[in-house]
Amino acid sequence: MTGPILDEWIPITTHELFYLLSLAETPENDESRTRLGMAERAENVDMLLAGAATLAVRGLANLSDDPPEPVDQAAVLAWLLSTAHTWVEVGVTVGDIADALLTVTNDEVAAVLVPAKLGIFRFVIVDPGIGVAGAAKAFVESVFDNNPQVAVSVRRISAAGERSAGASLSRGLWRMVTTLPEMQVGLEPVPRACTRAEVFSELANVIG
Repeated sequence: MTGPILDEWIPITTHELFYLLSLAETPENDESRTRLGMAERAENVDMLLAGAATLAVRGLANLSDDPPEPVDQAAVLAWLLSTAHTWVEVGVTVGDIADALLTVTNDEVAAVLVPAKLGIFRFVIVDPGIGVAGAAKAFVESVFDNNPQVAVSVRRISAAGERSAGASLSRGLWRMVTTLPEMQVGLEPVPRACTRAEVFSELANVIG
């Protein structure tokens, strides 16, 4: 990833996330599962056991509990995934290379998650205010600043509905499209030419 200037990233595997998501049954947890791309996965005992085991080995779950209870940052992440009220997805395409970032927020804490290789994510717990928004905005700005031809999409999901925007830069030309919750169903947004400042302003508005 070419983005946010954050420290103390913690690696976490798909199996471990799968296990953390199994610990609660809430609508918010289901939304988090969807945002992490795990909505279609059936209950997989092997994945659950592998996730619990590696969390315990890494000191992120208490093996004496049944089932093993996450501790420290893993416990915060598990609680956050099941109580979140806002999710922001950032997707990036540069040629044949794709990158992404997800922020998850509740009233007290937030997390930034980014996919890495081999089914591994990295996450960091941040302040739900400027910390999480700043990470997403820094990611977007870094992508545009370092790539002369790139497409970026941002989507925000919350109780207020969904809002999304997409922007592209190609041969020095900026284009943008925005979708609002109140837009008529079936009405396709039309891309429009714009400036760099307008792109950054609109994407920042979606991020929040």
